[in-house]
Amino acid sequence: MTNDSGCAGRDIIVVTTYKCVGINEVDNDIKVDVFPNPTSGLVALRADRKLGDIDYAIYDITGKLLMARNTNKVLNTNSIEIDLGSFSAGSYILDLGLIILEAVIR
Repeated sequence: MTNDSGCAGRDIIVVTTYKCVGINEVDNDIKVDVFPNPTSGLVALRADRKLGDIDYAIYDITGKLLMARNTNKVLNTNSIEIDLGSFSAGSYILDLGLIILEAVIR
C-alpha cells in the first residue's frame, strides 16, 4: 500500500494455534427465553434449568446503563420477571449473568 507521499508499507500478522490435548470441554450452555418481546411492562426470563444468583443490567442502544440488579440470593427457580414499565418505548440491551444450580448425583 502506498500513501500520498509515495511511502509504501506492509504489515504481517502471524497467528499460531496449538492443539490442546487432554483438556475436556465443559458444556455450560444454558438456554434462556426472554418474553414477551416487545413488551410494555414485565419481561419474563425462563431458563432450561434452575438458577442461583442472577445479575442483570439494562442498557439503551447507546450503551448507557439504565438499570443494574443482583438478586443476592439463591433463587432455586428457573424463571424471574423484570419490570421495564418505567422505560419509554425503544430498544434496550439485556446483559445477563447467571449462576446455575446443578447437582450431580452418583
